[in-house]
Amino acid sequence: MPGLPIPKQDGSKHSPSDALKIPSKDIPGSD
Repeated sequence: MPGLPIPKQDGSKHSPSDALKIPSKDIPGSD
């Protein structure tokens, strides 16, 4: 994910970029 120096050590469910693009409700386990 360009622009984000944050490593996905916690998994994509905690990724800031994913949260900006995809609503947490649409992400399984990210409730």
